[in-house]
Amino acid sequence: MHCGYGRQSFRSREDPQLIELQPRHEFPCAEHSNILWMEVCSSKAGFRGERTVNDALKYAAAGVVNTGVGYGVFWIALRGLNLSPETANAIGYVVALSIAFLLNRFFVFTGARISWVSATRFLIGFAVAFALNQLVLLLLVRFYLVQPEIAQLFAMAIYTVSFYAINKYFVFATTATRTLKQ
Repeated sequence: MHCGYGRQSFRSREDPQLIELQPRHEFPCAEHSNILWMEVCSSKAGFRGERTVNDALKYAAAGVVNTGVGYGVFWIALRGLNLSPETANAIGYVVALSIAFLLNRFFVFTGARISWVSATRFLIGFAVAFALNQLVLLLLVRFYLVQPEIAQLFAMAIYTVSFYAINKYFVFATTATRTLKQ
């Protein structure tokens, strides 16, 4: 995306279609000491919804790959190494974490830049989503006596939904995404 200085439109890297913009507020950028940030017009019908659906579909595709890796490691640790469900789950997620970051950064949320901030946010987001995953797994296995392999499927669903929202709106949120949320 161009910074918008003196412009009434921009082209984003994710969507090369020309987008009409309106001034929102001022902030400094590297190229200009003072520029107008531009916001997508409300007259651009469908932009937000199409973008969200596309991101969700790409996230789902990346999730299939990541889930296969994570669940495979979980199953091997649980059945092959005879580890507890919680430990097997933790090992599976540690292995899948680097794959998840790369898939989310380069395939799903392509407009985001890699930085220490985004990497730190990714780890925080992972910790929150993983804590929810572990909680569901523990509750189902220990209190409801659900088989670990089945319980993990439910726990993974909670993880997937929460981690998508965290990645979209916190970790890899582009300036355009943040503007659309407001």
